[in-house]
Amino acid sequence: MGKRRNRKATTEALQHIQIHRLSRQLARYEGAQDSRRTAGWYTPLGGPNSDIKAAWRALVRRHQDLVDNEPWAKKAIGVTQNNWIGDGIISSPIASTKRYAGMWEDWSSGTDCDFYGRSNLWGLQSQVARTTAVRGACLIRRRVAPELLERGLAPVQIQVLEPDWLDFEKDDGNLIQFGQQFDEEGRLQGYWIRTSHPGESGVIPNLGRSELVPAKDCLLHFETLRPGQRMGVPFGAAALLPLRDIGDIRTAQLMKDKIAASFCAFVTDSDPESTDLSGGEIIDSLRPGAVEILPPGKSIQMAVPPGSGDFVPTERQYLYSVAAAYEIPFWSMTGILSDVNFSSMRGDWLEFNRRLSHLRWNVTIPQLCAPICRWHDEAAQMAAMLRGPMRWTHTPPRREMIQPKEEIPALIEAMQAGMMSLQEVQRSYGWVPRQVMEELAADKRMAEELGLNLSVFLPDAATPAPPTPPDP
Repeated sequence: MGKRRNRKATTEALQHIQIHRLSRQLARYEGAQDSRRTAGWYTPLGGPNSDIKAAWRALVRRHQDLVDNEPWAKKAIGVTQNNWIGDGIISSPIASTKRYAGMWEDWSSGTDCDFYGRSNLWGLQSQVARTTAVRGACLIRRRVAPELLERGLAPVQIQVLEPDWLDFEKDDGNLIQFGQQFDEEGRLQGYWIRTSHPGESGVIPNLGRSELVPAKDCLLHFETLRPGQRMGVPFGAAALLPLRDIGDIRTAQLMKDKIAASFCAFVTDSDPESTDLSGGEIIDSLRPGAVEILPPGKSIQMAVPPGSGDFVPTERQYLYSVAAAYEIPFWSMTGILSDVNFSSMRGDWLEFNRRLSHLRWNVTIPQLCAPICRWHDEAAQMAAMLRGPMRWTHTPPRREMIQPKEEIPALIEAMQAGMMSLQEVQRSYGWVPRQVMEELAADKRMAEELGLNLSVFLPDAATPAPPTPPDP
């Protein structure tokens, strides 16, 4: 018995020492301590997919409702979409034949590339970006279209779908997650896609059915925030509650202003024994300019609510957090430029451009543009229109110059110093270098045919000629 007691005492002492050491380690980090300030702080230690799976449907429903009904949410999504895609990310084949380049141009610039026949390729990019921002992800499916061969186009079309088409009911928590089929090593094998959108109203046949589509025929476009993440979250996930609060405060403020503007007159009879029954029932609402006759012996006493302060500063503070959640400039979302000068706007714009560059080069181009180009090459090869796959370049939408008189000379000096190439400058402003050069050559030929000497094609007279080297 004595040995057992000694052993138990030793174990308890060791546990006490370990707890004491752990508490000393936690004391080094204030955020890890259990204190009054951290009381009620729920911090689940979930994986990248378990956390999203538990909240995804609620996040998407609420965010979609806010985008549809809350002006600031709609504006935030519009700012993101318009600057992310703009006129579109232009993909161009490198060293291709004119025939193939023209075929790509006809396919991408018309509505033949759209499975629904409504948008060109850049319109589809805009749909994908907006769906990703609003609902967290966007599903893209390759469709074979043999009828395009009659017009000399690659027989392929793009179908853009909301992520709701994925059959989440197939999930088993292991090899199937978010309607995506994986192998034992975690490689994507395919997508379980429903035959119709689950949210469409009316009687839809085969609503519960889904089919496994190979991964090579589908794309899932979303921003990956954690390694191993299989589904994206709405861009405004961190702004749902502030947006909801803004709407509630604005509604209450409007009601308060309506009541204040409802000037009414009340006629009362102080004699409780009066037999005048001309008065009606007690009113339950106020109307501007109304004259109400109250029943005998009745009076109305209006409650004076406490002051709620100025609504505009309160709303602005909320909007700062909303803009931060969407990672867009505050002035771009609200149009409030009273507190902005040129330097602060330029710095904010540069930071926003880094965000856009990330979305374009790390999300849209590898997840959407490059695969679509590959699909086009494969369809052209299948139709004997192309011998082998092409290499492609992708040009983001042009950036508007804030001060052209200062930016253009700076770009010229950078090229002359060898810091930038002409093609790099052209791509940075959304222009395809080969197209620009071909247009300049065509303009020059046209000017020569018409006998015009345009200054753009003449050597700069102000530039001194290089010195003649001395004779050896």
